[in-house]
Amino acid sequence: MKYLYKYPQQRYPYEELENVNREKNVLDLEYELEDTGEILLHINFVAGIFSQGYWDVFVTYAKGSPNDILMEIEVTNRGEKTDTVHVLPTLWYRNTWTWGCTHEGCGLKPKLYMLGEDGADEQISHCLIHGWHESLGDYTWAIDKSSDPAQVLFTENETNSLRLFGVENYTPYVKDAFHRFLINGEKSAVSPSNRGTKACAHCEVTVAPHCSKIIRTRLWQNDSLAPDNSDIFGDIFTKILMERRKEADGFYNNILSPSLTTDEKLVSRQALAGLLWTKQFYHYIVQDWLGGDKNQPEPPESRKSGRNADWKHLYNRDVISMPDKWEYPWYASWDLAFHAVALALVDMEFAKDQLVLFLREWYMHPNGQIPAYEFALGDVNPPVHAWAVMNVYRGHAKQKSPDFVFLAKCFQKLSLNFTWWVNRKDPHGRNLFGGGFLGLDNIGVFDRSKPMPVPGQLEQVRNCIPE
Repeated sequence: MKYLYKYPQQRYPYEELENVNREKNVLDLEYELEDTGEILLHINFVAGIFSQGYWDVFVTYAKGSPNDILMEIEVTNRGEKTDTVHVLPTLWYRNTWTWGCTHEGCGLKPKLYMLGEDGADEQISHCLIHGWHESLGDYTWAIDKSSDPAQVLFTENETNSLRLFGVENYTPYVKDAFHRFLINGEKSAVSPSNRGTKACAHCEVTVAPHCSKIIRTRLWQNDSLAPDNSDIFGDIFTKILMERRKEADGFYNNILSPSLTTDEKLVSRQALAGLLWTKQFYHYIVQDWLGGDKNQPEPPESRKSGRNADWKHLYNRDVISMPDKWEYPWYASWDLAFHAVALALVDMEFAKDQLVLFLREWYMHPNGQIPAYEFALGDVNPPVHAWAVMNVYRGHAKQKSPDFVFLAKCFQKLSLNFTWWVNRKDPHGRNLFGGGFLGLDNIGVFDRSKPMPVPGQLEQVRNCIPE
């Protein structure tokens, strides 16, 4: 897996955008980035804040074994002068220990701590951090010393309650510590004990124009498949990366049509990689959310009768395909249906599992409705789940053989979903979509998921071209 992040070398004008727009009223045009003078418009070229140089940051992940993850960060200076960038590869445990929960996944607080602090490991060419988790077991995270990390920083993966809510923090070391340490110069923000539940390698990288530097880290479980501690980042690291790249090239050559051009294959591969990147662990238990966390302030009474209050059965604790886990880190069920059709090309079993998952009793409402998205589970989305199931089934039949078990698993629940549709959203009895969110950006003033405020109903306008 590989992705590219472009980062400008010129400071982004956050304050100017905020301050100028703060003085405007609702009738004024928004003060945009191009108004700051930072963006220069040319024919077929937007220089913008990238005009003064930028960084290409390539991040590559590969596996040496199921629980041995290699990460290589290649930082390339696309500017015309030598410049410095701070890179912070970070490892943390998801916080499940603060909230007072007792369901599956909650347990003892894990820990990260530095190994070899007594100087005994000075001859080793890497920094080592040990991690322990009640269910995941023991792991080791290594940072290549040739990456020249200035230091390894530790904090706790705890919310900064003082900043957000004005109440005292549970610990002086909270999750925004690295930002405060680096940007604000708060040296006391990080833990001096080199222990915590969140750690990073602070790498201050200076790169000449049009040159690159490499940062390497590696995370593995301390089991029989653990790598040789004497050659973590040597030739074996490079060999594993090369082998995985070769395997990936062969995989995509097999699934992409030979009729595609080189550029078309590249676009297809990038699109599929984007889908694979946006898989994310998602955890939302409505019953717990309505009641609030035991160790946190009581939620408002209105929550118990507000949004999602009639979805008390919903229990999400799965890896799910997201629209975009960076900007939209929640599922949208009809987006997911389309995702599954494309994902079937690269991971058929995952695609089938996703479609079945949203039909299970702890997702689908007892009335047959499929959950829409976290901020309004009861919103009505276009009925594309059955279409996706059939397309994935046909894809499986083409790749291997017909999977009648998958089809049977889906059919009963899809029949229930269809019954919900004809009872709720089929006013003319034509078995056609008759309401709900249409997925268009030009959303009207009426909520199509709810009854009209006046007698009547909304109809979707269709453009008819006479023959």
